[in-house]
Amino acid sequence: MPYPICHVYVALQYSKNPQHTIGSIFPDVTHLLVKDKKHVLMKAFIKDIASNKENKEFIDGIKTHIALDHYFHERYIYKKRDILMQEFSLHPSTAEGYIEMAMDKLIDKQHPEVARTIKQATKAIKTKKFASYLSREMHQPLRRVKKALRDARLIARFKNPYKLRTLLLKAIILRKYLRLRVRDFKFTHSKKIFRRAELLIKDDYSKELSRAIKVVGSLRKNPFR
Repeated sequence: MPYPICHVYVALQYSKNPQHTIGSIFPDVTHLLVKDKKHVLMKAFIKDIASNKENKEFIDGIKTHIALDHYFHERYIYKKRDILMQEFSLHPSTAEGYIEMAMDKLIDKQHPEVARTIKQATKAIKTKKFASYLSREMHQPLRRVKKALRDARLIARFKNPYKLRTLLLKAIILRKYLRLRVRDFKFTHSKKIFRRAELLIKDDYSKELSRAIKVVGSLRKNPFR
């Protein structure tokens, strides 16, 4: 997905199992096709696949993702998003994307091993395995869901996620998904916004993220509360 670094960095504090790593970014696949900001669809999806014990780490990763979103967005991301949104007259989702991308870039610079871990972990998941379950819960054609899963896996495998060439490739791949506001990221204007997004978070994101990791440890046991 577009911003997997932060989610995987947090997930690795709890488990280095490849299935857990993939689970920690999997919920965002739904954003390609439907509106599911609070990951409501994941509750039924987890129930569908929970009977297979081999999916435990994968499910735990999903729960870690949802717990982090619930806590960290309200606590931190939205506050920074609102500042950026007002300064540049951005749509909330676009402003949020800039903040998340800036955070991912800062974490990637400090922890380049995370991107390598994601690339390696993608080898541990077969997209066909979960496509039918996800198709049913999303009420989307199976073929469309399979394509979204393949595209998400492709993007997650990029070695240097924040090089200009990589960002352009991501935009080309994702622009077909109207649920994402990729077309709002104009590269001629984005550089200025992106720099501002980094300035907004660089002094305090690490402290807030460390706090989030501690809280998520408890929240991820039942993230749907």
